[in-house]
Formats: sequence, C-alpha cells, structure tokens
Amino acid sequence: MTGAPHPDTIVVGVIDDGIAFAHERFRIGGESRVRHFWMQDGAFQGPGSGIDYGREFAKRDIDGWIAACTRAGAVDEDEIYRRAGLVDHARRGHKAASWRVAHGTHVMDLACGYDSKEARADRPIVCVQLPARTTANTSGAGLAPYAIDALWYIRDRADEIAGYGQSLPIVINFSYGLIGGPLDGTSDLELAIDALIEERRRQGKPPLQVVLPAGNSHLSRCHAKLSFPAAPAPGVETLPWRVLPDDMTPSFMDIWLPPRGVGRESGARLVVSVQPPGGAEIGSLDDSAPALLKWQPNGKTLCSLQFNEAAGLTGRGRFRICIRPTASPGRTGPLAPAGTWLVRLQNVGLKPSEAVHAWIARDESLYGYPRRGRQSYFDHPNYVRFDHAGREKETDDPGCPVKRAGLINAIGTGRSAVVVGGFLRREAGAAKYTAGGPALPRSGENIANRDAPDAMAVSEDSGVHRGVLAAGSRSGSVVAMGGTSVAAPQITRWIADRLAERKLGNRDAVERLAKDREIMRPHDQPRPVKERAGGGRIELDPVVKLPRYETDKRREGA
Repeated sequence: MTGAPHPDTIVVGVIDDGIAFAHERFRIGGESRVRHFWMQDGAFQGPGSGIDYGREFAKRDIDGWIAACTRAGAVDEDEIYRRAGLVDHARRGHKAASWRVAHGTHVMDLACGYDSKEARADRPIVCVQLPARTTANTSGAGLAPYAIDALWYIRDRADEIAGYGQSLPIVINFSYGLIGGPLDGTSDLELAIDALIEERRRQGKPPLQVVLPAGNSHLSRCHAKLSFPAAPAPGVETLPWRVLPDDMTPSFMDIWLPPRGVGRESGARLVVSVQPPGGAEIGSLDDSAPALLKWQPNGKTLCSLQFNEAAGLTGRGRFRICIRPTASPGRTGPLAPAGTWLVRLQNVGLKPSEAVHAWIARDESLYGYPRRGRQSYFDHPNYVRFDHAGREKETDDPGCPVKRAGLINAIGTGRSAVVVGGFLRREAGAAKYTAGGPALPRSGENIANRDAPDAMAVSEDSGVHRGVLAAGSRSGSVVAMGGTSVAAPQITRWIADRLAERKLGNRDAVERLAKDREIMRPHDQPRPVKERAGGGRIELDPVVKLPRYETDKRREGA
C-alpha cells in the first residue's frame, strides 16, 4: 500500500469530529488505509512534526499501533486511541470517539468505508479532526482558520501520496453546517474552497472537489427577510427574538443590508434598535458609519449592537447583535434576561426592491456534547408552524417576514463546492429539516452562485427507520444517524468512483445525475421544490445492507 499508487487511486479527504481511524472499515487486514490523520487539538509534538499545531499520525504510526494492540487476532482499538491521545480522559474536553456514535466515523464510512476483504488500496484516506471546542461552538466562530488549514493539509498530503511531481484526484467531504453569514459565497471559508478547486483546474492537475451538506435548519425560524414600502408609507418592522432560559452560550443575530448602489456611498439607509424583555429600548444605530453600542445596566455589558461594513468581496453593511448567556451554573457574573427581545428596523433610505436579511446564528448543543447552548429563534405572530392537521408546515407565508427559504448552509453558497440536501428513501419526500436556497448574489452581480443545493441524497431510510446505517465508533458496530451530514458523504463516494472512471465529478455532474434519476421516478411521486432539491433526488445503494431494506423490498413486491 505504500508503493506507487494504483492507476485508479482517488484520495478521499474527510474533515470532521470523532474520527475512529483504526476502525476495520478503514483497514486492509492489519494495514490502515488512512495515510495521514491530523488531530488539530492533539498534543503538539514540536517544530519538526510537519504541522504548526496539533498532532499528526502517518500510516506507519497507525500500522504500528494496530500490530502492537492486536491480541489473539483482535485489535484493541481503545488501546490504540489511548496511545494516540484521541481518547485521553486525563485531558479536558470532549472525546467524541469514545462514544458509541461518532459523527466523523459514521460520515467517513459513508464516504470511503469498505469491508477489509475488498482491499481498496485505491481509496487512501487523509482525514482531519477539528478541535472539539470548535465543533462544540455551533455558531461557527473560529471555524474558518481550522477548516482552511485542513483543506490545504489534505491537498498537500495527497500530493505526497502521489509521489514527486505527480498529483491524484481528490474529493473532500466536510459535513458541517452553519446558519448566517453573507450567504453570497464571499465568506473566507467559501472563498478558500473555490480558490483550492480553481487552483487545481488552472494548474492542469487532476481535479479536487469539496462536498458539503445543505444544512438541517429549514424549520429553525432563524431567517427573516424584510422589504420596506415606498415613502411615505410607514417604514418600521419589528422582529421578536425569543432567547431561551438556561442558555449558557451567547446568542447572535446578524442583519445584512443590500449592497449600496452607484452614487450611494454614504448616508444612513436603516436604523436598528434593540429592546430587552420587559425593559426600555437600549438605543439605536444606523449604517452611516461603523459604530458600537453597549447595554450595561449594572456596569456589565449584557447586550451589544454593532455596525460595520464587511471587507473584501462582500461589500455589504452588517448589524450584529450579541446577547450574553442567560444562565451560568456554578459561576457568578451578569446574565442577560431570557424572553422576547424586540429588534426594530426603521427604513430611512432603502428602496422597496432592496431586501434586508437577518439570520440568528446556530446555537444548539450537538449530540454527545455537554448541553450548553439553546437555539434562539424569531417568534413572529404571523409565522404559522403547523397546518390544520397538526403537521409542521414546510412552506412560507407571504405575509410573514420569518422565512424557511434561504437557510441553506452558510458555507455552501460558493461557486464550486457540491452541496447536498436530504430526503427519505422510502417515502421519497424531502426531510423536513433539509434547508434550501436561494443564496444571494455578490455585490455588483445580478445572479447568485446557486439558488438551491445541487441535489438530494438519502438522509433517512424512512419516517420509521430513522437515519442511515453506517459504522459506529468501534469495529463491528452499526448505528443510524440522520441529517444532511450523512447525505453529503454518499455523494462524495459517488464522485470518487466517477473520478476513477476519468469522468467529471463536479456540480454539473451531480446535478445531471439527479435530473436523470428524477426522470426514472414514478410520475405520481411528487418532486420536492427546486429550492430544496436542486437537480433532484439521488438514491444510491446503501453502504450497510441490513434486513430493513429487504423488508421494504418484500413489502413493495407484495
């Protein structure tokens, strides 16, 4: 496995959390298919380690641990992870790989896991485990630097696998999702992804592709879109923001203005004010110049309102509201009041065609992590959550500013990455959580990079058989996990096979596959709306084949 690469070799990169790299699905006998593994919050081994922080393991390290920890033909994976420091309970922080269900292991199995007997030396793996504290902070603060470093790392190590002067095709799965941001493809991480893909194309090297999930926030009530009537009609809108009790993390809201038109480089267009629950308005800011307002009722800041112009390609103004935690068990300090905060937006210069978008940052606690954050949301009286039958509504009401549309993954609005939503295999309908477009056009452009994900893949086997089956954190185990995070790696796997056949595996190829699969579906099977489905639904063979599928097939044939 360490000699010249197989002619059909495709390097599969995985950026995630809880990667149990010694799992049998990533081995060929006693050898690992993981060629390089970077644990970004691992114990740093010094300047000569080849990385700037964290700890890196090469294939020789992993193979050595496998050999040393094999007894009576069985590999003691827990001992391997203790030796590697992946599961070190003497260190503080979450150890995702010690849980039965590990997100990164499940995702990596869907992307590139195989039975050891298949000897898939043509699918070497380069994986990066992000710092646990970065994963735990679901708002995405601090994610970009680590993720960009991970992308470059996978590219560089893939070139090492190829050998001097050579390159191999690369497909990278990054199953992370954020809410909020410019949503026009100009965030630092999106620009880095586009630049990496374009760099390979420009250099004439084999392609590099990145696959992202569409996100699970369709029903989160975290997006509002506001347009103001022309003067002299009233130009004030109020957004009720419900901040929950027992929230041990800050809550954030970003309000993005449209780009300024030609000849409108100065002057206020919008005034934003904030009122805490049961209190008086704390003040207001407009967008005429950068400014910061703090609410300090007892000399301690409980809420801040800031305006600044986003730098670089974004070129749009942004108001950011930050509210302190509402709970802090075991600690003393100021706490923000829980309840409904009122955010008022007064138009002073926007045209009716110029929409303002507000997003509340993601704040819930992930599975397995200590429960700290609680997701705040817009609690508008015109938002209808349930229909007359008690089912959750998945379509928007024209008279309500709070929208389900436009909650696509905030790092998935760039030009080149493949973005994948989720649907139910048996019912064939969109998963109720799978988020959609449209994204927004860049400043100075009329058309957005995308108006929807590129396609959908299976994220739930059915409404009863929840999730998709793949590897648990230890060999021999199988667990179910749902969400668009498990839909994306199935397309990663397809792209790897596609690239091995010397065919395209880009956005256009995924969308064409989806459209072809849609044509083959029964005509009486309704198709999800384009803003959430993109090209359509792609149903690939399950990675783990268990009786739940056979039962479904027998039922359909009965």
